[in-house]
Amino acid sequence: MKVQVRVSPTTVITAEADNQLDLFKQLASLTEVFGEPACAKCGSEYAYRVRTVGEGKKQYSYAECVCKNKDCRSKLAFGQSEDGALFPKRYVQKDGEYVLNENGRKTVKGSWGWAAYNKESGEEE
Repeated sequence: MKVQVRVSPTTVITAEADNQLDLFKQLASLTEVFGEPACAKCGSEYAYRVRTVGEGKKQYSYAECVCKNKDCRSKLAFGQSEDGALFPKRYVQKDGEYVLNENGRKTVKGSWGWAAYNKESGEEE
């Protein structure tokens, strides 16, 4: 079976599987990555971008959504699991560990993961 789903104003995803559970897993994964309706900080459209850093054989690629609003320029960074699946990095981490708030929950970065670098504080907000 095959299905197409509009996950944002500009994005339609297609998934195909032999059964509903596998189809659901694909849709959930694709929606998590491609389902952002707009920049969560300002509401503007965004673009997909892959940054590649490093030299020679040691190169690393980083996937992110970047706000098109020149006054905002927030980004939503994505992590990558060992199997190559992407996931949005929505929580604050320090030294590889999640930073917990006063209620013992993970601290959300910026606006649901969308953050911009603040030159004055040296932090993403």
